[in-house]
Amino acid sequence: MATLSLRGVSKRYPGGAEVLSAIDLEVFAGEFVVLVGPSGCGKSTLLRIVAGLVEASAGEVWIDGARVDDREPGERDVAMVFQNYALYPHMSVRRNLGFPLRNAGVSKAETEARVRRVAESLGLSELLDRKPAQLSGGQMQRVAVGRAIVREPKVFLFDEPLSNLDAQLREDLRSELKALHRRLGITTLYVTHDQAEAMTLGSRIVVLDGGEVLQSGAPLEVYARPSSRFVAGFIGAPAMNLLEGRAEGGVFRLGPLEIRGAPVSGPVILGIRPEEVVLEKDAGLELAIREVEALGNRTLLTCPIEGQSLRLTLPGGASSAVGTTISVAFRARDLHWFDASNGERLGVGRGDQSNF
Repeated sequence: MATLSLRGVSKRYPGGAEVLSAIDLEVFAGEFVVLVGPSGCGKSTLLRIVAGLVEASAGEVWIDGARVDDREPGERDVAMVFQNYALYPHMSVRRNLGFPLRNAGVSKAETEARVRRVAESLGLSELLDRKPAQLSGGQMQRVAVGRAIVREPKVFLFDEPLSNLDAQLREDLRSELKALHRRLGITTLYVTHDQAEAMTLGSRIVVLDGGEVLQSGAPLEVYARPSSRFVAGFIGAPAMNLLEGRAEGGVFRLGPLEIRGAPVSGPVILGIRPEEVVLEKDAGLELAIREVEALGNRTLLTCPIEGQSLRLTLPGGASSAVGTTISVAFRARDLHWFDASNGERLGVGRGDQSNF
């Protein structure tokens, strides 16, 4: 298993804005790291720099202790899976899987043995003689993944490989990719804009925006303690409530809402996840329901508060109607505080357990 190290990697196109700004990232041997962020944040560019498909403006790329940013893509011992499958339409599944081995001069017997082994592990054994046009989207993506696996590279690179699939296929292939990584243990860098993929696949997730790393950590760590307002709003579905108010003397106020424990005075942002808002009779904060979204296993309510919105989740089938009033409470342990000027996370406050 190999390590992957990015040191001060930047990318600026002539006459354009900086796409990546001095990225430092260490991926440990056998680790599954997911790069996540909105479109245009630089995550795919970073992946292509590792692969050698895009040249960095500055910085270094190291794989398994050797600097590789001056090497051609084929000399880096990485395998990349793209969003659009990139299969050869005139070749059978067998020939598509074996292509990188034939191209590398691997013997016919060894190529056939590896192809059969990979096909069996991905459930493609019955499809080896079919052409891509005879395959479903999920089957084509399995072939694309298999073509990367068959090379037995030092590093896997995945560029949004599931984004063209429907929801059920994405879920199925997520499970397969996770199981595959457990079996092979190959160092993996995976790009997605889907935070559900990031949370379920990664042993570590790296959140990017504007070409910079905003936070890196285990998925549940990033979820539980986001480093900024941006990360708090991006990780989690539905997104965290972020309420802009003002604090004085340790008390946060927003219209009828008052919460003790604010860590600063002045403008501040209070964060709380919808699933952590407590529906509690006579709690002190009465809100009218503006919107009800029945999602099967849960119900999502939206309530206005001083020109902003508070969302909370209830169990599926919960009886709620637009226009009715509910009483809610917040637990101090569930609160997040962010600086109103730069969005950075603030201290947790005094930990007062009172709600209002």
